[in-house]
Amino acid sequence: MIRNCPDCNKLPLKCVKTIGSNFDLICECGYKRRYLSTELSLVEINRYMSQVERLKRAELDLLTPEPKKTPALISIPEYNHEIQSLDVFEPVSFSRASLIKQIKNVFNSKVKPNLRNYIERPGQIELSSRIAEALKKDSILLAEAGVGTGKSFSYLVPITMGLVRGPIVISTKTIILQDQLYRKDTRFFIKLSPHILPFLAKGQYHFLCKDRYRKATFPKSVNKEIIKMLDNWVQKNTYGDRSDAPSMNDELWESINVEDCSRKECNYFDSCGFIRYKESRRNWNNIIICNHDLLVVDLMLRARGENGLWKMPGAIIIDEAHGLADSCRQELSQEISIHAIEKLLKKASKNKLIASVVDSNFGKIQMILSDFFTCVQKYAKHINENPRFLIANSNEIIEKGTHLAEGIARVASQMDLASGLVHEDEKMDREIERLTRPIELLREKLFQWTQNPNDYFLAGQFQNKDIIITIAPVSVSPFLSKHLWIQKIPLILTSGTISVEGDFSFIKNELGLSNNWRVTEYAGQTSLTGEEKVGYYFPWDLPKPKKDQDDFTEAAAARIAELLKITNGRALVLFTSHDRMEKVFCHLYRRNDLPWTILKQGQDSVKNLLNQFRDEETSILLATGSFWEGVDIVGPSLSMVIMDKLPFPSPDPLIKTLVRREKEAGRKPLDTVIFPEMLLRLKQGAGRLLRNEDDWGIISVLDVRIANYHQLVNKALPPGVFFDDLTKLKKWYEGKRKSFLAG
Repeated sequence: MIRNCPDCNKLPLKCVKTIGSNFDLICECGYKRRYLSTELSLVEINRYMSQVERLKRAELDLLTPEPKKTPALISIPEYNHEIQSLDVFEPVSFSRASLIKQIKNVFNSKVKPNLRNYIERPGQIELSSRIAEALKKDSILLAEAGVGTGKSFSYLVPITMGLVRGPIVISTKTIILQDQLYRKDTRFFIKLSPHILPFLAKGQYHFLCKDRYRKATFPKSVNKEIIKMLDNWVQKNTYGDRSDAPSMNDELWESINVEDCSRKECNYFDSCGFIRYKESRRNWNNIIICNHDLLVVDLMLRARGENGLWKMPGAIIIDEAHGLADSCRQELSQEISIHAIEKLLKKASKNKLIASVVDSNFGKIQMILSDFFTCVQKYAKHINENPRFLIANSNEIIEKGTHLAEGIARVASQMDLASGLVHEDEKMDREIERLTRPIELLREKLFQWTQNPNDYFLAGQFQNKDIIITIAPVSVSPFLSKHLWIQKIPLILTSGTISVEGDFSFIKNELGLSNNWRVTEYAGQTSLTGEEKVGYYFPWDLPKPKKDQDDFTEAAAARIAELLKITNGRALVLFTSHDRMEKVFCHLYRRNDLPWTILKQGQDSVKNLLNQFRDEETSILLATGSFWEGVDIVGPSLSMVIMDKLPFPSPDPLIKTLVRREKEAGRKPLDTVIFPEMLLRLKQGAGRLLRNEDDWGIISVLDVRIANYHQLVNKALPPGVFFDDLTKLKKWYEGKRKSFLAG
């Protein structure tokens, strides 16, 4: 008898013949059970799989390309056969040559006729075939896309071939790439294949709460016209997504967005756009585009035994994989402060039933809190030097933290007791559960830290006379190993910057993939030919950059102005700090010899800034942070990328902790942490210049320290011609421009 899967209670959908006359029946969730020939006969297996095939045809998955020819394991056209016998369920061996042939066929027959100026790129074909192979084999692929490869199309093409059943989650680090995938790349494939249906997954922050909106009292500073536009939008909008709302600042939006959903207790539950959106996301069976934060939230929910944000995926593609560890660490972190905990307890105490049970403990918790935060200030390192400071994991602070955890645990336990006193009052029960949940999560994180202090670090920062403490894991590899890499589905990790000279050791150590037998690696080469595409300018005559050193900032600003005159604007200027960006912007803005529009991050939304930068060909954009990656400006609007400094990681609490641990292990943190972080970031910044075959221009780093690391830096960057003289650089640029204009 064929049994249901113990994990998802469904019947298996695949059958694979194994050694002898035995068979593995595989569920769509990945669970596998072996049946011996003494349990099931070949005839019974064939009969069962024929029934499965008929069910598949009746409820055909949206991603299956040919409804009348649904394959059991794969969907590449030349392997589409009706089920005749058990043999078709045995593993099929693909050669790399066969996959490349299939991929080429899709690009040439589907993509090329519909994409203007399409040029076949060997690197793109190779990367796409590697991804197709990983999708077929359920392996974990680490793939670095060389400059100009076009990695989005590299994984979207195999998706159109139907190599995966069920939802495919595509996760990105930046909103910029997420938006590009949803509004541009997948839209292109929708025209070619009706089976491509993308869904843009977002968190609750991005959605309106009708209850909060109706109760909101807007300050007089808010324009009445905006409120009128909001009223009209609320009445007409389906989901209440901020991206469709009238323009407003963050402060106004955060007063009306979803904060703490009371679900069925809410007066607007039946008409809530966010609830409808969550249901759509939960039931989507096609492509789901999300960011890394949401991907980790989904994993966390499943780890706690709760429903995920979407169905169990058939594959996960992690684009911009270099950012996964940071996103994971952020979601696994817990912020605590006196103000936040007091607010949490105050909210709970307003429930009369909870107050009657735990009232005496509220006062005790406040005393323990005060004691803990006094101790924190005692062990805070460099508290006046950095906005975020490291808090030493001393025995005393761990002891105070344990007392706090035990106090919170007592409150949580008594709140559970209050829940047990509720009889046949579902509304009260749900309210107590909603109030208890954040206190339980706080208790859990405090105990995790105090019981395993070496696995966590504490970072603090002042905010309005309150200290906010973040408890964060040093490594995210244990969590990912337990909840992501263990999934028996294809997992694709790709980026333009996940290796150092083709070595994936850094990213594998960071993500917990060093000893995973399912991992395969591919380091792609640039798809852009010719060494003359990039002119590098590395000056040696500027001051050495140091913290709070204005002479470097002034000299760098003056040199940036000279460089802008060579390219007639058309530049993206990337900074390693907001402060220096602001100072350079003021310097450039005051000058009367720069006739071009100067844009600065923060002036407008990311989307509007990039559109203006793209549309005004000679404009200049000054930016930092996320603009080092994911910005895709093709053509003459971007002819030069300037980086103010080598992007060494800032000495924040995480980096300090990693450096200390490397030293304790007898390793050199410069080689294992600092240089790899810097080189990956440098590659990200340089990668903004070359986006296709026609792109060329100047990449400049205004950091004289580059002379000390020139061999490392040169290997990390695309090939090019190097200059330290502006006159020679200008001559090279003008010669290239004449050649470009001549065609």
